Amino acid sequence: MEETDLVVIGKIIKPQGNKGELKVVLETDIPKRFEGLSNILVVSQEGGCQSKEIERVRYYKDLWVILKFKDTPYSEAWMLIGSKLCVPKESRPKLKENHFYHDEIIGLEVYTDEGKGLGKVTEILKTGANDVYVIEEDLLIPATKEVVKEVDLKRNRMLIHLIKGLV
Repeated sequence: MEETDLVVIGKIIKPQGNKGELKVVLETDIPKRFEGLSNILVVSQEGGCQSKEIERVRYYKDLWVILKFKDTPYSEAWMLIGSKLCVPKESRPKLKENHFYHDEIIGLEVYTDEGKGLGKVTEILKTGANDVYVIEEDLLIPATKEVVKEVDLKRNRMLIHLIKGLV
């Protein structure tokens, strides 16, 4: 499976305790995403990928997951620090209409409703109230219905309406 076919849902930051458990920071908007998973793909910092069987999962305040892999002792847990925990893209839950995953938005070409090209979405900032799309590192666009008029994944483009004060 190609890395482009995978979605990162967590990153191992350190061992937790001395029984081989791992502290994982969530990289998903679905806090309970690990529930129901029996296996997960572990992608090391070097790029190696292996499937690991999940023994148990505990959640901490929708911020972290404490994860235990079957047959992974404490001595091996240290070697997994920095690894990404991935699932196949096709296993992602379907979103409501006009809702998109971040990896679908990043890279879209952005145009105004007057036809002016502004560049590509390079990053998405989470602000609490709404996401903010970073366009070519110098333009910030709020991800609101008033501004974002259309997202066309097939044509790889986003149409926006520039309201007063954005530019």
